[in-house]
Amino acid sequence: MHLRRLGQIMRQEGPHGFYSRLRYPKRRRQAGSVAPFSRQLAIIGARSDFADSLSAALIALGHQVLPETARPGMTRLHIDPENPSLAAYGPEDVLVITAGSGLDPARLGLLARHCHSIIETSETRLARLIEAGAPADRLFLITRDPALLRRDLYRIQLAVGSVDPDHADWQQFHELQKLGRRPRLCLSLPETPERRHSFLRRRLPEFRLFNGVRGNPGWIGAAIGFRLMARACLSARVDSAVICEDDLYADPRFEDRLEVVTDYLAQTEWDVFSGLSTHIGDGYRVTRVERFRGETFVHLNRTTGMVFNIFAPRALDWLAAWSVGTHARARITIDRHLERMPAMRVVTTLPFLVDHADGLASSAWGFSNRRYRGLISASQRRLARMVAEFEASEGGRRHPPAAPVPRGRAWWPSL
Repeated sequence: MHLRRLGQIMRQEGPHGFYSRLRYPKRRRQAGSVAPFSRQLAIIGARSDFADSLSAALIALGHQVLPETARPGMTRLHIDPENPSLAAYGPEDVLVITAGSGLDPARLGLLARHCHSIIETSETRLARLIEAGAPADRLFLITRDPALLRRDLYRIQLAVGSVDPDHADWQQFHELQKLGRRPRLCLSLPETPERRHSFLRRRLPEFRLFNGVRGNPGWIGAAIGFRLMARACLSARVDSAVICEDDLYADPRFEDRLEVVTDYLAQTEWDVFSGLSTHIGDGYRVTRVERFRGETFVHLNRTTGMVFNIFAPRALDWLAAWSVGTHARARITIDRHLERMPAMRVVTTLPFLVDHADGLASSAWGFSNRRYRGLISASQRRLARMVAEFEASEGGRRHPPAAPVPRGRAWWPSL
């Protein structure tokens, strides 16, 4: 860690922030990422309705399914292989395990390190594979439902590089179809069942789970997922969109507070409502403070953090512009991309509307969410100080006005 960065952490978060980074380090990018599926591939195993559905979905996605006598270098999908051995499979072999399989998860965990990947149809067995230490970037979960199989295989194509992520098509995802005027979407990976179950246990109404995109590193997959959701919302011409991640923590007052937030936003100008601004840095500035129905609303010039936000169309347009070719190469994560939005009008609450579930692991970085605790606590303390200073300065009249919103740009581009 560079001395300059260390000094910044100590100044903003104190010793707890430094300890959190040592205690919960980022997971390094996993070496040896799986290769794209070959255009021509073979399905090996007994004929069944599932095999026919798998073949039809792959053909619909542009693959040519050949007989079992596959050519060298061709991707081979083995449905429920019997007594598989480490020597029998290599980088071109994909093991597809159906609900009727009796293969031992521990043995599959070893195989996952030698074959291309393992595609599971059982969430329970997938969880056992994760516990057995199977490499996460080689595990995928699909459904046996023929109507959803094409979507699930498209997710795998994106993850392994068979589809250019900058040309990912949101219309391949049924959960992004037929959005209402104010949709509620939750980004969630079926391959991280602990996070997904944590969100579902909260029983938050009206949310749709969006099966996001795996990435290596994970923050790229997260950015692609937000980009897809933003583009779907823009295509649907939504009034606004609630978008969250599945590791949020919402207390019992969440819906009541959210109703107040919605009513407040209806009477002010805004681009982003931030339910949790994880890092309020030195360049953040309070532009207005208002109290409304028991809540303290704080207007800021920027925000970062993707745990929970409400996006107006202008902010959705900005999110939709993130790309692997431009931003990932420069190591600009989706939350830092959001932070760079010009003339952004942010509204948040003090205290924040939601929190981070500490007991879960970050799917973007691989470390425990406890690493964020010092950063979030420091951000909320800093925001409280900024509000106090703003109100002490006679309503903030000493602060320059917010930058004007750029004009002449359409917020409903042709996507």
